[in-house]
Amino acid sequence: MSMGRTKCKNIITNVLYSVKRERVSDLMRNTKFPIYIDETCDITNEKWLTFFIRYINFETLNVNSQLVKLINIDAKNSSTEKLFEAFRNKMWNLGVPFLNILALSCDNASVMTRNHESFKQKLECMNRNVITFRCPCHSATLVAAHNVCARIPEYCEEFMKKIANFIHNSPK
Repeated sequence: MSMGRTKCKNIITNVLYSVKRERVSDLMRNTKFPIYIDETCDITNEKWLTFFIRYINFETLNVNSQLVKLINIDAKNSSTEKLFEAFRNKMWNLGVPFLNILALSCDNASVMTRNHESFKQKLECMNRNVITFRCPCHSATLVAAHNVCARIPEYCEEFMKKIANFIHNSPK
């Protein structure tokens, strides 16, 4: 069987995606799950919020991971309020109660984890029992960077900054 690009795209978008979306939203309505949230940019400077879950399939007893949605975010205004609003709207559209969320896993960006006006804090207002896990890789990098910067002589740091500026200002 062969088909053109347009027909294939329409089958995926209008048939397969809607069936899969309904299965995932039904699963999310009927089970508890942790969420993984991260914001990212692509090469076109579009900003995206990844909405990812892990759940136990009780028929097979397997732990499964599922990308629920890549949510497009306005790159000019990606405040905590806008990020959470986009996430909340997606949860409402899927009909998933916030009480089904067990945990939040995210990077250590202040938009996500600071104590006031963060994604974590807004999610905890919707579900007081949510546990937050910060990314251990980001935490280790911050610790290493802090310790390394404290031990590099100032003249070396200044030299590296000048090299970076030279390369940045180079026309090629």
